[in-house]
Formats: sequence, structure tokens, C-alpha cells
Amino acid sequence: MGYRSMVGASNPKPNSIVKPATSIFLSGLLVLTGAEVSFAQTRRRVTQTTATPCPQAEPYTLGAGDRIQLDVFNVPEYTREYQLLPDGTVNLALVGRVSVAGLTLEQASNVVRTRYAPFLRRPIITVILVAPRPLNVAVSGEITRPGSYSIPITAGGAGIQFPTLTQALTLAGGITQSADLPRVQVVRPGRGTIAVNLLSLLQRGDQCQNIALRDGDSIFIPTAAGINPAAASQLATASFAPAGNQPINVVVVGEVTRPGPQIVQPDQTGALPTISRALQVAGGIRQSADISRIQVRRATRGGRQQAISVNLQRLLRAGDRSQDLVLQQGDTIVVPTATTANRFQALDLAAASFAPTTNQPINVAVVGEVTRPGPQVVQPDQSGAVPTVSRALQVAGGIRQSADISRIQVLRPTRGGGQQVFNVNLQQLLRAGDRSQDLILQQGDTVFVPTATSVNPAQALDLAAASFAPTTNQPINVAVVGEVTRPGPQVVQPDQSGAVPTVSRALQIAGGIRQSADISRIQVIRSTRSGGQQTLNVDLSQLLDNGDRAQDVILQQGDTVFVPPATSVNATQALDLAASSFAPATNQPLNVVVVGEVTRPGPYVVQPEGTGAVPTLARALQVAGGIRQTADITQIQIIRLVRGGRQQTFTVNYSQLLQTADRTQDIILQQGDTIFVPASVSPTAADSLALASSSVSATGAQPLNVAVTGEVQRPGSYVIQPAQPPTVIVSALPSVAGLPTVTQAIQIAGGITQSADIRRIEVRRVTQAGVEQRISVNFWQLLVSGDRSQDIVLQQGDTIFVPTAVNIDPAEAALLADASFSPATIPVNVVGEVTRPGITQVRPNTPLNQAILAAGGFNTRARKATVELLRLNPNGTVSRRTIEVDLDKGTNEQTNPTLRPNDVILVARSGLARTTDSLGLILNPVGQGFSFLNFFRDFMRLFGVTVP
Repeated sequence: MGYRSMVGASNPKPNSIVKPATSIFLSGLLVLTGAEVSFAQTRRRVTQTTATPCPQAEPYTLGAGDRIQLDVFNVPEYTREYQLLPDGTVNLALVGRVSVAGLTLEQASNVVRTRYAPFLRRPIITVILVAPRPLNVAVSGEITRPGSYSIPITAGGAGIQFPTLTQALTLAGGITQSADLPRVQVVRPGRGTIAVNLLSLLQRGDQCQNIALRDGDSIFIPTAAGINPAAASQLATASFAPAGNQPINVVVVGEVTRPGPQIVQPDQTGALPTISRALQVAGGIRQSADISRIQVRRATRGGRQQAISVNLQRLLRAGDRSQDLVLQQGDTIVVPTATTANRFQALDLAAASFAPTTNQPINVAVVGEVTRPGPQVVQPDQSGAVPTVSRALQVAGGIRQSADISRIQVLRPTRGGGQQVFNVNLQQLLRAGDRSQDLILQQGDTVFVPTATSVNPAQALDLAAASFAPTTNQPINVAVVGEVTRPGPQVVQPDQSGAVPTVSRALQIAGGIRQSADISRIQVIRSTRSGGQQTLNVDLSQLLDNGDRAQDVILQQGDTVFVPPATSVNATQALDLAASSFAPATNQPLNVVVVGEVTRPGPYVVQPEGTGAVPTLARALQVAGGIRQTADITQIQIIRLVRGGRQQTFTVNYSQLLQTADRTQDIILQQGDTIFVPASVSPTAADSLALASSSVSATGAQPLNVAVTGEVQRPGSYVIQPAQPPTVIVSALPSVAGLPTVTQAIQIAGGITQSADIRRIEVRRVTQAGVEQRISVNFWQLLVSGDRSQDIVLQQGDTIFVPTAVNIDPAEAALLADASFSPATIPVNVVGEVTRPGITQVRPNTPLNQAILAAGGFNTRARKATVELLRLNPNGTVSRRTIEVDLDKGTNEQTNPTLRPNDVILVARSGLARTTDSLGLILNPVGQGFSFLNFFRDFMRLFGVTVP
């Protein structure tokens, strides 16, 4: 049902009063009811919002094309529909043409009522809008499709629905991105210009700005003086913006992969056509681009051109989406070249959605210190990794050790014909994890790897472990010269474990370092790509002492390793060197010469030991039969020839090894060494004992010829046989048990005599050079304090001299008699008036009284007051002493002297015995007669004959 306007006549006819009255009543009721509803709705709106109410919309005015219904109350023959003619008139029954153009429905009802008044009494006329005409509006300015548009009007129970401004803009394809929304103008005939702020509608939801249009309105969208990217994003999502399901044509030029015209197709997700999407369509941004100064050039409807600055760097770093400007038809995007290369921006750019795709190979050139310099094709990675400097280096075979990875340059041609230079420090990548140094490459880049002016071993170690180092599955050719076992060209084969070819591995292949090497001054000589030469100083002692792996320099193809000879030999370093992985193998025999104070001097072959022990000085001395007791082990010399024809001589103090376990003194030998063991100038008993107990002393497995002279029981030459198994010699060190010592030699010679001076025994020894050594031995120290060093170990040809004591202390004599080097017993001849005269075995230093008692003591005929002591002296004379015997006295030289072997004790007869013996001589004949007579008498009695 359309809009209606009812106007009643002032003078109704009598026959038509009731119905009109009823109609008036019903109409009034409807009006009141409608007013109440309208009021209630108004109250609700007031309570819901406090916003300023929009101006009341203008009532509808009739115009050509409207279809209306004229309702004449109680006169149905005049009620009918009419179409407004092009001139705005309707041809009514009875009254003819009536012009209603430009009138509201109420105004039209009044006009019609006036025209019918002459014919009807108090006419009630209602004009109803049955079908409103379409609105004709014009849209111009920053609109996608400017022009004139006819917009139908909807009429129904809710009244006339006029099209709004935004509906007209949508019908015209939407506003452009250059529109100035706050200054939209609507020119209405008869009303003038209406200013509209559509931005207020978008930002604050101000519906008053979305005015209802009227027929003949002209909408003008002015061009904005400047583009606000933030507002542009909001404008692009407005309902009156262009639809996003249509492709747009743009031009992308500058630093993109495929510059030129591009068609940005609509996205299935409904995403807007932005700069980033256009860059993706153009193949992505090149690394030489300056994404902080991108320009969008846009032609306005007025023929001017706008330049919009876009900083995509802010989009990447701060998430400023307003920088991803929404494009429109015909835009041109200019991506400028960066004036300076920024690695950090390059890293951000490579990770951006508008970066080039990584599924296409790129062509680059890699030159300088790489394994295979030249043009390279970096193929796409299955993982989608971007093509970086490190990947290009891998494709080129890896960085050479002569490279300076802190000054790599990436040379990049720009679209304008210029060149960018990026400085790349891959050392920062390796040490600090600075990924910005691993620059993203683009088509046509050149990577230049310069030669290092000086090589840092620590950097070389980092470089070898890098992903862009050369692969280790290929052999490399090097030369190893100087103090190695097998100098010359060597091929370092790849290791199954993937270990890199280092100096230590090259030394192993060359047979190992010789002991004459100075491993603190090794040099690696390396040729560079430019024809120059680098020299790397390597101190492998730092590797051995401190674990400094940086000193084990990584080698590359063509390197030369020079191992210089040491100017002086360091025993500690030699020990470390022998235990290192690059020492010579111990499974090869070694030719050395051992001379001087050894058992069997001469050339020797030191065979490898099953335990893998290195050939040391001690092993060579053992092979030569062991050190002689005449040796000075504090001054052993090792004479070594080095590769340059020179000779090294270093002194070894083997005594330090024996006394303090200083293993550095047990020098590791090398092929061709000569060992000289000098004779001691002033040997001591302590030195002799220490030497004898060492592993390098002469073994006791061979018989020993010695001479024992002086105060011994049987002086002369003796052969001391080896003990099998070794006998434990009293007072001998456990470590020298079984070796021939002075005590053993004296025991074989019958032991010392009671006249021996055990404080001044001498061992006389001839060195290999014919010089006699004399070693003083004090056996009294051995007996009293247990100084076992006094029991010297003997060697072939020794002479032991036991001197005669000037004065013997009787107290000491008893202690001396118990010593192992004294005889167990001595013979003493006790003759005369004793119970058991003859030779009696007594212990050494037995006093005279005990010897008499051992012979049974005095008999009844003995003269007990004195005895005679007869002694054979060493000079051949015999001494005779009369000793007053006092059995109650202890040992003393006057009354109870100690005896010596073969002493003779003469016990004379007492005076009574002498007298009796004299009488017996006289009376012996008489006695014999008496004895015969008695025999005869006894014999005769046997036969019963009695003899008087």
C-alpha cells in the first residue's frame, strides 16, 4: 500500500455525512495510533542514544513517472490510479489536467481537492503513491565509474525507502583511493549543495552523513590533497569501496624480479589488492631494493598524479599494516634501489611474504679464496631455504683456509645500471651467530672472498667447522718437510669419521714428528689465489699443553708444512711429543749407538715393545747391558743429528729420574741417536746403590770376576755366580737382591778378619776409559745405622780392599763378629793342659777365656795362672804373649784378649805336675820291673801256683 494524503471537504452533502464521518473517525484513530507508536519509538531511540539526531528527511515530491492512486471518499467512480505524465501532470476525471510535479503527497491532495471542490460537496481526497519513479542521480569525481545512474525507489508498508549516498557510490563501482571523504558534496536542485563527511561515517558510524538521495542529485567526490595510508586501509574496507573480486591492472617497476605491467587477481580469501601482493605478482623484491622508500604513483580523476610514500620496512619490523597500501586500478609501484646496502634489512626482506620465491635457481659468481671459483648455479633447497652467501660458498666447494671471511664482498648490479657493494663478515656469523652476515643473494650477484693478510689459527678452526668449509671426503695433496720421519709430498686421505685434514694428521702420514723437532715453531706455507703466499705459525706445544685446538691448523690443497729443528732440547716437551698422536709409531725398530759406561757399548737396534712403549733412553741402556757402576748418570749425553746436517747435544740427569721420578729425564729417542754415558769423577756409595737398584743397571745374570784383598780370610780373585733364584742378602736393598755386592764378595773370601778396618774399605773400579775410581765403603755405618748404601753393588773387574785396623775396640769386636761379612767360626788351637786339646771352632772375636772353656777347660795338671798366646802376624812373624788368666774378667786385651783365626793357646803344667813328671822319668825303670813281677805273679795264680 502506498503513501496517502487525505483531505476532507468543508461542506459535505447530507447523504454522505455518515460515511465521511466514520471515515474521519477511523482515520483519526489510525493517525492517533500511529502517532503513539511513533512517539514510543522516538522515546526508545532517545533512551538508547544521546547522539545528535539527524535532520528530518525531506518529504517525497512527485515527478514524471510516479504512479499514484487518487482516492475520492465515497465517490468510487473517481477513485483510480494515474501515471504522472512527463510534464508532471495527471489527467483527472471531471477536472482534467492537474500539475502535481514537485509537490508532496499532501500538497498534491490539497491541489486535487481544490480542483474537485466545485463538483463535490466537501470532498475528501487521498493521494496515494503506488509506484515511485526511479531517482536519477549523477556521480562524479573520485569514483570508479563516474556518470548518471537511475536508482529505483522502494515503497511499501514502511513508507518510501530513498536510496542513500553510499548506495549510489556502490552502484558507481565504489570510490577510488584518492577520494577526499571528508569533503563529499551533494548538489540538490532547489536546495543547493549539501556537504557530507563520509569519513565520519566510517570512523564514528555517523549515519547522518549517509543522506537519502533525491531525484536529480549530483554527487561529487573530490580528490584528496594527500593520501593517508592508515585512512586508505579503512577506506578500502568500506561498503562503498570497489569490489575486491575484480582483477586490477598495475605497473611494478624498479628493484623487483619481473618489473612491468602486472595483473593482480582477486584473492579467494577476499584479501585486498595491496602493494605486497603486487610485489609477489612481480616475482618479489630484489635484495638491492630500498623498501623504506617505495612510491605508489596514482592518477586522479582530475588528471593529476599523486605520489604516495610507503615504508614496507615498518610493516616488517613494527607490523604497521597501514604501509601495505591498498592499490587501485592503474597504480604504478616504483621500488627504488638502496643507496647503501643494509644486511639487516636484507634479512628481514628475505623472510617477507613479498620476497622472491626460493623454488627457482639463481645464477651467481663466486670468486677469490674458494675451492672452485667461477659462475655457480644455486639450486633451490628442498627445505625452502633462501639462497645465501654461505650456500653459494658451499656450491663453490667451500672456503679455502687462506680466505679472510671477515671481509667478503657481495657485488650486486642494480636496475639503474649501478652497483651495490655489501660487506659481509662471516666471522661474526660463526662466533656470535649474527645471521644478518649471511646475506641473501639474488640473481646476478658476485661473491668475492679476499685473501687473508694474516692467518689466525682460531679463525681457521672456526672456518673448518663451518657449513661452508670444503667437504672432507676428498684427498688433499700437501708437502711435509723438516723434522719428520718421512719428509716429502704426502696425500692426506679423507677420514671415515669426517675429520678435517689438519697439521697433526699430515704429520702422522709423514711418519710422525722427530724428537729433534721444534713443534712450537711449525710453519704452514700456503699459496693464495692471487699468486701470493701466506705463512701460518703453528705452536703445537700449545695444543699439547693447553688443549688449544686452534693450533692444529686445517690444511688445504697444496699446503706445505715445515717442521724446524729445535735449537735446544726440552725434556718435558720431548715427553709430551712422544705421547702425542703425531709422534712416530712405536712398532718400528730404532737404530741407536750406546757408548761409554755401559756393559756392552756399541750400535744397537731397539726393537718395538709389545706394550707399545716408546723407545726411551732407559730402554737403550737396557739393550746395551745396563749402566756400569762407574757411570755418572747425572751427565748422560744424547747426540742427535737434525735434517739440516747439524747436531744437537743435550744432557740428561738420570739421577733426577731415580730420585724424584722426573720422567722428563728418560728422553725419547729417535732414529740415529747416540747415547754417551760418561764415567763418574767422584762416585759415592749412595750413587752406586741408587744406580744398582734402577732398571738400567747391569743385570746379575752373568758371573762376575772380582778381587778381594786385605783383611779377609782368603784374599784373592773370585768369580761371583748369579743367584738363581736371587738370594736375599742381609742388609741389601730388596731392589738389588741377587746382585753381587761387597758383602757377598767378602763372604766368598771367607769374611773379614778381626784386624779389618771396616770403616775404610775401598772398592777400586776401572772405567771404560782406563781410569781407576775409588769408592769408600764404611761397613760400620751399615752395621750401626743400617745404611745399606754402603753395601755397594759390584761390577765386572772390581777390586775390594779391606785395610788393617790400627786399633780395635773390644766393644766393637763383638758386634763385628755377628756381621754377615765376618766368618761364622774361626779355628783356634788350644794345646797343653786342657781337657780337649786341639783345634777348636769358635765364633770370631771369641775371647781367650771362652776358647779355653770350649776346649774343656783346664785339667788338674794345668798352670791356671797364665797361658801363652802365639799368633801368626800378616807379615809372617809370630808373636808370643804371656796372658795372666782371670776367668772372672771380661774381654780385655791384657787378661782376656779376643782371638784371631789360627791363634795358638798354650796351657803349661803346674809346678807339681812338672815335679811329678821329673820323678816319673827317674823311677820309670823301677816301676817297669815292679810291673813285670806283678804280671808274673798274676799269671801263675791262673794255674793255681802261689808265688811269694
